[in-house]
Order: sequence, then structure tokens, then C-alpha cells
Amino acid sequence: MNNVEKVLNEIYSEFFYEGNLSQTMEMLSEKFEKIVNHGKSQGMVLDKQSEKDLTHRILLEGVPFVILSKLKEKLKQYEESISEQPMLLAHPSGVENKDLINLFPSYVVKDILDKHFSFITKKVYDEM
Repeated sequence: MNNVEKVLNEIYSEFFYEGNLSQTMEMLSEKFEKIVNHGKSQGMVLDKQSEKDLTHRILLEGVPFVILSKLKEKLKQYEESISEQPMLLAHPSGVENKDLINLFPSYVVKDILDKHFSFITKKVYDEM
């Protein structure tokens, strides 16, 4: 999984805890009250069907909004943690499969650094 998928999985697994649900419901209730009060201030009347439709619409748009805001917050925290570690480098000693270390000849790496591209003339992956 990439970073976004990991964070989404974490948010999804934590989203249904009672604390998160009550926090989400409070936020959506505030949105509902603001909309109803704004409507009443303009002379509108909220009947049962309109209230049901409004509740449905707020839940339909509000829950994904909450999940997306949590995702943005977690990704921002993740990016900040990486930027706080400027010397975090890849090192050959961390590679488990040592055959991958010398996969590309040195001229390939040099070309990538100098010209931003390179040609690889050998087969990189075995055929399946």
C-alpha cells in the first residue's frame, strides 16, 4: 500500500469508534442548525419532508468531508515528519535482496543524474 492507502486504512479502522462518531455527529448537527437558522431568518419554513431531505443531504456530503479532512490532516503530519528528517537517506545496507543493489550499471545512474534519463540495454525483469 502507498502512503495514502495506509492513512485511509487507518482512518477507516478508527472512524467507527464512539468518540469519532459523536464528534462527527456534533459537527454535522452544527451544520444542520446553521442551515435551518439561516433559512428561518429568511422566512422559510422547514416541513418534515424538507427536514428529512436536508438531513440526508448533510449526511451524504458531510461524512466524506470529515473523512477527507482527516486524510488531509494525517498526510500533512506525515509530510511534516519526513521534512523534519532531512538526512533520511536510502542506503545499500538496508536492502534485503542484495541482487537488487547492482541491478543497474553505474553509467545508468550517471546518465540519470546528468541528463535526467538513461537507456537500459539489458532485461531488468525475468519473464513470467
